[in-house]
Amino acid sequence: MTPQHGMYAPDGKYIQGELKQYGDLAALLAEGSVALYAESDRDKMIFGSAVNVQKAGQRQDMLIVIVEYPLRSFGSSAVREFFRTVRTVTADAKYTILSIGNDASFFRSIDSDDWECSASSLSAGRSTIPSRQPNDDGILQYLVGRIVAQKPAYATTKRMACSASLVSRILESMQPILYLGYRFAVGRDIVDRKNPFDLWVLPIKPFGQKVADLDSGIIDVPEKSFYQRSGEMAVLVNKELQSTRNRPSISSKEEYHREISVAVRRKMNSTQRVEYHRALERENIPLKIKISIDDAVRTTVESADRSYLERYLSSAFDIGDFERCVYKLPAEEFLRFFKTAKPVLVKLDESTKRSILQRLSSYAKELQDVERDIRGRYEVTPRNGVYAAPITDNPHAVPIQPNSGKDPSPNPHSNDFDSTLKIKKLLPIIAIAGLVIVGIVAAISFGLPTSILGAASEGSQQVSHISDDGGAELLINGSSLPDGVADTVRLRIYSEGEFGDPAWTTYNDKYYAIEPENLAFPPEAKLVFILNESQPEQLFVGHTTDLSYSWLRVDSEIEGQNVTIHIRESGMYALFLENMDGNSTAAVNQTFLSAGSTQGLI
Repeated sequence: MTPQHGMYAPDGKYIQGELKQYGDLAALLAEGSVALYAESDRDKMIFGSAVNVQKAGQRQDMLIVIVEYPLRSFGSSAVREFFRTVRTVTADAKYTILSIGNDASFFRSIDSDDWECSASSLSAGRSTIPSRQPNDDGILQYLVGRIVAQKPAYATTKRMACSASLVSRILESMQPILYLGYRFAVGRDIVDRKNPFDLWVLPIKPFGQKVADLDSGIIDVPEKSFYQRSGEMAVLVNKELQSTRNRPSISSKEEYHREISVAVRRKMNSTQRVEYHRALERENIPLKIKISIDDAVRTTVESADRSYLERYLSSAFDIGDFERCVYKLPAEEFLRFFKTAKPVLVKLDESTKRSILQRLSSYAKELQDVERDIRGRYEVTPRNGVYAAPITDNPHAVPIQPNSGKDPSPNPHSNDFDSTLKIKKLLPIIAIAGLVIVGIVAAISFGLPTSILGAASEGSQQVSHISDDGGAELLINGSSLPDGVADTVRLRIYSEGEFGDPAWTTYNDKYYAIEPENLAFPPEAKLVFILNESQPEQLFVGHTTDLSYSWLRVDSEIEGQNVTIHIRESGMYALFLENMDGNSTAAVNQTFLSAGSTQGLI
């Protein structure tokens, strides 16, 4: 039985058939000389074709034939059956088909084995075309991958049979999810640019578009492997969907893409998953995928990229997973992680900070205890003129007095001397590791009760203060200040702009005030502006301390993406932009000062 169809003139005027509602679609297909159009929804497949025809004794004309099929009856031969229907209904209307897609021989391929895009059929009469399979799995997977990612896919070929065969294969591979709604077309020109089709197959590469060329087999797209990986997985998933009964249906294209992405990432290692995420970002694909702690930690350690850690901590933090991943790292990577992650960790809420600090503090204390115990028992440098006993298995070793007439140094040829050298090398490593962790603990714990820290911060002289927005960090030597003063130091943010007119343009309209006023830092303190700025060299720091807000420029250093200054006094500090119209030599008191200098202040 012939399925329902409609026949239309190029302007969309209905001519005959059961389907009378597709006049707008018919006019659109005529505009682009669309030889094959396929559209799916939850209930049906719609096929259309603009056909060049002629009646006996009349001029050549174009007819648009549109046919509907129930989606449940859609099969692998649907495209061929559609074109046979086109031939039947036009013949019944006394029309002779001249060509489809400017291919007068197209219908011969419908009835022969020449339907598929074989290398031999493509090369027939075209000796310049390489002998290769143009619609091989690589191109098919690439195009399906783009369709899955909801990115318009473009392919080119000069042979109509090859175009139709490609669409047929893609429809077949996507059959279980066609109900989500897709549009495919083979035509001369692109139409409906504001609402692009999922797939366009054209004879000539459209301007400004990256394409997969079926005739040469070349995919002119930098991220082709990214899409091929998704397309390959989609084909496998669709086969599973087709063979699985009573499976809950996927409700949207977004959900389908997410399921494919999860399946792809499941077969990747951490490095591959990170590159996959970056490809999503490069291709501007707004797919929300849960970041794993393994990926977040790996990118932090290997490439100093904190963005994935921020996303993980803001969406799915779990202290058990965090400790499992972080505390199994080798020592060097462990320290590198915390040093790199510090700007992110200091911004965490109090509850998350407590969870992380609980175990990190114990690590710091244990390292300090180990270093102290080793140094106490096996001191290898003289104290008060007395050398400690060399390393030995004898617990009753007695210190040697320098006036005893014996050589106080260990015998360089003895095993004890070799052990001593090993301890000499080990002690600084343990001490440095302990201090680094203590510093990190101090930075992360700013604003938390000191009881959380336990003994980890005992003996630590460096005190860290972080601004509420996490944009600046002040590091001071607490032991150099009078008792209790270090606890009163604060780094406050002001953004009202009521601080005089520095005649400079601020970087972020934020002013950081170190309080209390008139506080001197005998050893220089360190003020770090924590940024995510690709060109920090275009920034400079201004400083003021007096009520007239006379601003002075301060020497700064670039540390990665951060801007650092060394200061000797409290006051107001802010970041300004270089090379702005207002940042000229006419700025107020723009004497270039060395770090921490008060010269020129009123």
